Amino acid sequence: MAPFIGVTRWIKESVMKGVPFNRLGCKGQGKANDGLRRGRVVDAMFKEWCNTGRVPEGKSWARKRMAFIAAALKNRNISMESANVFVKHNGIKTHLDGLGWQGTKQCVVELKTTQATLANHLAAYDVACSNKPTFRIGHDVVPNCERMHHQLQLAFGVLAAKAPTGVVVVSASNGAAVYPLQAGIPTHIFKHVEPNRIKHAGAPAPKRAAKKAKAVKLPKWPGASVAAKQWSDVRILKSGVAVLTRDGCVAVAAAGRTAKAKPPKKLLAEAAKEVGASVQLFAVPAVKAWRCYRIRQKYIGPCAN
Repeated sequence: MAPFIGVTRWIKESVMKGVPFNRLGCKGQGKANDGLRRGRVVDAMFKEWCNTGRVPEGKSWARKRMAFIAAALKNRNISMESANVFVKHNGIKTHLDGLGWQGTKQCVVELKTTQATLANHLAAYDVACSNKPTFRIGHDVVPNCERMHHQLQLAFGVLAAKAPTGVVVVSASNGAAVYPLQAGIPTHIFKHVEPNRIKHAGAPAPKRAAKKAKAVKLPKWPGASVAAKQWSDVRILKSGVAVLTRDGCVAVAAAGRTAKAKPPKKLLAEAAKEVGASVQLFAVPAVKAWRCYRIRQKYIGPCAN
């Protein structure tokens, strides 16, 4: 049986494919280390409050945050019953931050802490990752943003706890926001399977030395302003493939050395899968200007037209 992994690790590995999450242009988010430290303090106070119904003693800023959280939950008619509840399902596990009731319905509470004000939190909540702007959830392509990460974690908690509903509570520096469970997240996606290990009886047959594939050496990307004028440069991958964007659409692009150069289709397909791009481009130098071609793909994703 495959070992259980945490839901946040499952999101990073299975959904985000290991691509680091990075947002650009978001102000007032604070420093990561300070955020982790304050988050632990708020988590501990929240757990004690869930179990006892009393706000524990602590620093004034932490008690102020707890007051905001308690008021936000009360406004949603949510009363807490327990905290730090362990649940698991299909190879994935987590500890629910809180479990309570919304009226007569059992309700899972996922608590998140940010150093930002409510205004700055709202401005950044739906900003897509610059490294991988989208990912697939079932048959849908959705934004790779903080809101979706929280919703996936909440959806798993609701599924594993067999609860009918749940909310995400974001504790900001000057208030707390409550987000109900988003409809439409398919439950079948929450599954972790360890790669199969096939055991062969007897001595293994001798293996032929595999021929090493020749590494594709691409010329330096000349820049979108030269080779793909309708697009904007985002970054260059290690393989030498450029990541471009236009009107919220993401593309990967490579350049040829001559006008008759052939596109590295396999390399571009792998790069497109890595960053979640729906368009693949190949540019070659012509007599007066560069020509940029769109490579035909079996799967045509968003913004492909």
